[in-house]
Amino acid sequence: MTTTVRSTGRDYRDIIGGGVLLAFGLFCALYAQEHYKLGSPTRMGPGWFPMYLGYLLAILGALIMVPAFFRDGEPMDMQWRPMALITLGVLLFAAAVKTIGLAPAIALQVAVSVVADDKLGIRGTAILVACTATAAWLIFHVGLGLQLPAFIWPFEQ
Repeated sequence: MTTTVRSTGRDYRDIIGGGVLLAFGLFCALYAQEHYKLGSPTRMGPGWFPMYLGYLLAILGALIMVPAFFRDGEPMDMQWRPMALITLGVLLFAAAVKTIGLAPAIALQVAVSVVADDKLGIRGTAILVACTATAAWLIFHVGLGLQLPAFIWPFEQ
């Protein structure tokens, strides 16, 4: 199902995108400011970087959003199926990563997200799953030392 929003003298794509960045940046900045110690410029605390990064993201969102009110945009086609499937894939990954491990959770996420696009096929999906799971294992487990097991077997205790 596709919903088309007609252009009425505004670039809705940039208005929505900039608004999302603005809201997310403000949320992160204010959350960090309220829940973490900030410290000082010479002795920065754990909240310093996320707070300023959030404010920077909010400023960039505003810089994208404000000019879009004065610019004509193309009609925007909202495709709900891909958005829903990709969101579902991310939620499944978050729910499954601690119970089945990194590689199977990534495989599950990629498999659900690929259904949003009909172009890849089974062979391409298998290659994408293998490459993504391997890259994630190399980056997070080997490179960064994140203590997240690649596989959690059901017979382990």
